[in-house]
Amino acid sequence: MMGEVIDKWILMKFDFNNWTGIIFNKLSHWGIAFISMLPNIVLASIVLLVFIFLGKFIKSISYKILNKLSGKESISRLFSAVASMLIVIIGLFIVLKILNLNQAVSALLAGAGIIGLALGFAFQDLTANFISGIFMIFKRPFEVGVSIRN
Repeated sequence: MMGEVIDKWILMKFDFNNWTGIIFNKLSHWGIAFISMLPNIVLASIVLLVFIFLGKFIKSISYKILNKLSGKESISRLFSAVASMLIVIIGLFIVLKILNLNQAVSALLAGAGIIGLALGFAFQDLTANFISGIFMIFKRPFEVGVSIRN
């Protein structure tokens, strides 16, 4: 007796025909939204590709300039890679703006700020030594083979 009441209640609450209607309705709304966003998606893809190629161009140009200035291949590669990544990240933010994902842009910027702050405190000594090493490479206060004695 109790089992029959529960079965009828389940059938009344969980009408499977209604579920398929809800799912189909939701999928059709998503399809319409996708079709209406298709021009923005195409534009965003083009913009992202342009920024990727621009990043590669900036990387090659900055590598040549920095290699002439510093004479150190590793430093030139480091700074040119950082410049390239900055260009691509700027392009990514523009693409998210084109796709009307403003909340994603805000969340990414907030997350990057928090991670940057945490890493800044965690690697404070390491970062100071790294930056000092870069300054020493550019200024060259010491020569190879020269020793300092008291």
